[in-house]
Amino acid sequence: MTVGGVAGRTGWFVLALSPLLAIRIGQSPIRFTTLLCASLSVAAAFALVAQRLHRQPLRHAWIDEAHWAAALLLPLWFGAALPVGWLVVGLAVAQLSRLPFGGLGTQVFHPAMVGAALLPMLGAPESSDPGVLATGLACAFAAVLLAIRLRRDLRGPLALVLSCLSAAALLRALGQAPGASMALSQLALAAALVANDPATTPRQPAARFVFGAGAGLAAALLPASAAALPCALLAMQAAAPWLDRAAGWRPATNGSSA
Repeated sequence: MTVGGVAGRTGWFVLALSPLLAIRIGQSPIRFTTLLCASLSVAAAFALVAQRLHRQPLRHAWIDEAHWAAALLLPLWFGAALPVGWLVVGLAVAQLSRLPFGGLGTQVFHPAMVGAALLPMLGAPESSDPGVLATGLACAFAAVLLAIRLRRDLRGPLALVLSCLSAAALLRALGQAPGASMALSQLALAAALVANDPATTPRQPAARFVFGAGAGLAAALLPASAAALPCALLAMQAAAPWLDRAAGWRPATNGSSA
């Protein structure tokens, strides 16, 4: 992957997030803007340290979308109620989760989901929901825009939403409480920006459908927690290589294409 390609994709990522950012800023202008600025500053510091540890050119730190994805997604995920201290912890964990895997685009787990899974377990405040309709429309815009840019279909994101909502509805009909206690805005956010992430989801279209359906089902079945959805996504990200192999994808060898 070229530096220019990553930089271009980062720009599209920020553009796709712009309606969501506007919604959160409108909900709590001063607190969320402060949180967002702190997040970007901390992410920039972590990015420089990570590039130095991997002995990569420091200029790559400014276009490595994984750093900025976590810096933008964590404030969007938790909202203005998240204290800056908890944000720093989440960003640190998110970036540390990448260190064992190398440079650009090589992480197994989505950094933002690592932080989103850990913070509720440590006692961070739960998300404030900015409104299902507005967030749903903004996430739909983000999903379509990124799918066009990445040349991917929407079967993974749609499978995530439909399987999670269907399983939750079935559990409620049976008198059971679904495990995923996340806000619906978080489900939409995960579908738009995590379920189609090219670095941490399967390459094969059929495997992406299974990925989304499995993550949604697991999120509904896991014990009730705000960490249920991130943990379900992390589990399916770990299984992504096997899903690709089951769908018939093989990595390129000896100069051949996959």
